[in-house]
Amino acid sequence: MSRPDLPILPLRQDVLLSNALFEEIEDGLTEDFLREYSGNYDLSEVSSLEIQVDAIAQRVECLGELLPNLNQMRLSGSHLCTVRDLGTGLQNLKVLWLCRCFVQDLGGITALPVLEELYVSFNDIKDLSPLLAHETLQILDLEGNLVDDLDEVTSLEVIG
Repeated sequence: MSRPDLPILPLRQDVLLSNALFEEIEDGLTEDFLREYSGNYDLSEVSSLEIQVDAIAQRVECLGELLPNLNQMRLSGSHLCTVRDLGTGLQNLKVLWLCRCFVQDLGGITALPVLEELYVSFNDIKDLSPLLAHETLQILDLEGNLVDDLDEVTSLEVIG
């Protein structure tokens, strides 16, 4: 039952925009799509990628398989719940941006063995323990997450 004194608000513009961005990749992350998107026929030459993906609707673990020499990837504004969604093929990735991606879990981070910089600001991360085993990480941006225990953050300094 609708109350006449309560206004009906339109969808926020940022929600509408984010849904439209994911519609651009209807057929998934295929070789043909990545060739066209990157402007490079030889995907082994692609070293940097900036794209928005939805790990629920798309198979994103193929990025490492299709782009074997990728060393920088910016997925900011995407939908990923965990780093594990990226699979195990990103063996050369050194810099990863996952800002505002709804990330809750850093599990799977060890599948990125040479990762040096991780930008995961404004997500829903509570637990930093997956980072304890990551020895190559030099820069970590955790701004705007749900980490309650400052000791978790300071324990990362000892490892680095």
